[in-house]
Amino acid sequence: MLQARAYAGKDPFLVHAGDAYVYSKNFGHLRRLQSSFEGGVECALVLRKVRDPRQYGVAIGKNARGLVAIEELIEKPKAPKSNLAVTPVYMFKNSIFDAIERAGRGVGGEVQLTDGIQRLVQRHKKVYGVELKPEEEWIDIGTPATYWEALAFSHRNAQT
Repeated sequence: MLQARAYAGKDPFLVHAGDAYVYSKNFGHLRRLQSSFEGGVECALVLRKVRDPRQYGVAIGKNARGLVAIEELIEKPKAPKSNLAVTPVYMFKNSIFDAIERAGRGVGGEVQLTDGIQRLVQRHKKVYGVELKPEEEWIDIGTPATYWEALAFSHRNAQT
């Protein structure tokens, strides 16, 4: 993510990781994400309730105005405090780049975006989550099997 700093341009900017497929009618999740980005928000992210969140970044927060006011983010926790997984869809202000640099290396010795967002939370910056609705779909396409699953889902739901 730090390599994208030169290309980020003006605030805010959208990040959507290439290893995720999110389906929502008329891009509803992106519309809600964009509308959540008001009033001094530094970061907004898309969340999804999952059965086993240990393989994801996990958000802990309180519902506020239909959003989740993020109080803590933890990357791949062994004992998750919630079942709200962070999907790799975000809106940021450029302040995220400094936060990532200051966070240093995290889980797996890698620079984790989740840790950078947690730095924003620790600095009392506004970070909100937008939950996917039950009819919206997120498929993590990090494996060949889930890639095929995403293609099949896309084919079934293609608008003609």
